[in-house]
Amino acid sequence: VRAGEEDTPTSGTCGENLTWELDLETGTLTISGTGDMKDYEQVYNGDADYSFSSSSPWSNCDDIKSVIIESGVTSIGKCAFVGCKNLSGILIPNSINDIGDLAFRNCNGLTSISIPDSVSVINPDTFAYCSNLTSISIPNSITGIGWGAFRGCKSLENIIIPQSVVLYIGESAFGDCSSLTSVIIPQGITRIGDKTFSGCYNLTNIIKTNYPVTPRQKRSRCRSNRGIIDSPTPLFTPFCRFRYRSRGQIHSHQYPRTSSTNDPFLK
Repeated sequence: VRAGEEDTPTSGTCGENLTWELDLETGTLTISGTGDMKDYEQVYNGDADYSFSSSSPWSNCDDIKSVIIESGVTSIGKCAFVGCKNLSGILIPNSINDIGDLAFRNCNGLTSISIPDSVSVINPDTFAYCSNLTSISIPNSITGIGWGAFRGCKSLENIIIPQSVVLYIGESAFGDCSSLTSVIIPQGITRIGDKTFSGCYNLTNIIKTNYPVTPRQKRSRCRSNRGIIDSPTPLFTPFCRFRYRSRGQIHSHQYPRTSSTNDPFLK
């Protein structure tokens, strides 16, 4: 037994009909059974880094390297894996229909993740601050992306938002994704929250939506360090503070806020 292992819980329940088991030799956490996983709470660790963990029994466990969720599990609970910093792989079955808020926040070991097409909405802060996440597969079943869903994913370079996303792209959904260079936004999107791409200083290529525009809006444009992006004003209100480089200097544009704080998808 390695030092500290005797204090590490290795099995338990995580739902009415769900159990979990952690293999300390392989670092694999397996969740099995049927039904929904319990929701957990985010807990501030009280350190200078302002880090968070979860009230889940395995949270912040450095031994967890991979998670296998077996078929029959129907949801991933809120805050379930917050702070599992060495988690590098997760298998999510098609039986999952909901991934809770903040479920994978601060999982810095994740480099890619595939969301099954049984999920219809990406909830708020689900993958926030996964700093090494470079690839995300969003299925055509997704109709809405909650606020802060991918904020702080500073290694994410491009994102294709499928045409099925017609309800919302929430406030700050991709905020501070500083490596993001390209975004494809669906044609049928009806609402985009404030500051959706705030802090995306390398974002230079946006394929825009078919928002209805006025003559004044048609004239609005934003410059990036690689060219000019023409867009109706509503598309760029999400940036709020959209910064761009020109001749070695950083400039900033300010845009009005348009979202309602009563909207569950807009913070």
